[in-house]
Amino acid sequence: MKLLTLWVQSGRDPDAFWRQTPRMLAATLAGYRAARKFDQDLVTHQARLTAVLHRYPRNKLLPTLDELTKPAKPNGRQSTSEMLAAFQDMQAAGAPIRIRKVA
Repeated sequence: MKLLTLWVQSGRDPDAFWRQTPRMLAATLAGYRAARKFDQDLVTHQARLTAVLHRYPRNKLLPTLDELTKPAKPNGRQSTSEMLAAFQDMQAAGAPIRIRKVA
């Protein structure tokens, strides 16, 4: 019964379910599941992008689409200047960070 429910959820005619071969049924439902997974990934990406843009300082222009969609930097050591810039960005966005130089 679970397969019939998935078949109907995918927008197909319930009567046509009984005329499918097992291989055709499996392929159709695998395609339906892949499409739903793609939709879920797309919505998740949009939600994360919205959250990032919501935290972006109001007095700055939004970054370009290329800047937003470029791949993340590989995991490596962060230089002192990169670390300072990251903390300054967080501070500008309103994070309760106090930056001070330690000798």
